[in-house]
Amino acid sequence: SVVEYCSVFRCSSFSHFLSSPLHAVGDAAVREWLTGILPVLACVHEKRIIHRDIKPDNVILRSRDHTHVLIDFGAVRETMGTQINVNGKSTQSIVIGTPGFTPSEQAAGRAVFGSDLYSLGLTEIYALTGKIPQELPTDPMTGEVQWRSYAPSVSAGLANVIDRAIAPGIHSRFQTSAQMLNALLVTDAPMGIPGTVLSQPSGAQAT
Repeated sequence: SVVEYCSVFRCSSFSHFLSSPLHAVGDAAVREWLTGILPVLACVHEKRIIHRDIKPDNVILRSRDHTHVLIDFGAVRETMGTQINVNGKSTQSIVIGTPGFTPSEQAAGRAVFGSDLYSLGLTEIYALTGKIPQELPTDPMTGEVQWRSYAPSVSAGLANVIDRAIAPGIHSRFQTSAQMLNALLVTDAPMGIPGTVLSQPSGAQAT
């Protein structure tokens, strides 16, 4: 269980860690976390499974090595019968998620791999700004989340990657974790975070 895991490895949730003013999060830290979490999410998606509830509380910081671990696969267990068709869309309409971090197609019961990336993007915005989605304004014409003014020091490259992940329209987003990671690795990283370019999950189409 998560409780047992945290007892053994002495970890705390992402949101608890970020609640301390001593833990200001910058561009380089978010890049590091993304390069750690995206390959894990790619493995999950490779199994044709959608997590459905990525949020700050479900990213655990392990104090032993400061590794960020994606947890709470209860939603996955509850939807193990959900299959992904050849177009990368779920064939059942079980709605699971957290308000604010859940994209519209998931709320309508049609989650796709990009739905997890949308939630991950908003989780990273929380890391950069300290604000949950409900505290951020949206463009009334486009529905885009207007968060950049709350994180003025973030690099344009990282901001562009996050903006694509949280685009209101499904087809405007990254379709796979590999696409998001590969885009991150070629942006203007302050120190150049090294990483391995991921291949596309089977059945996924590049954009």
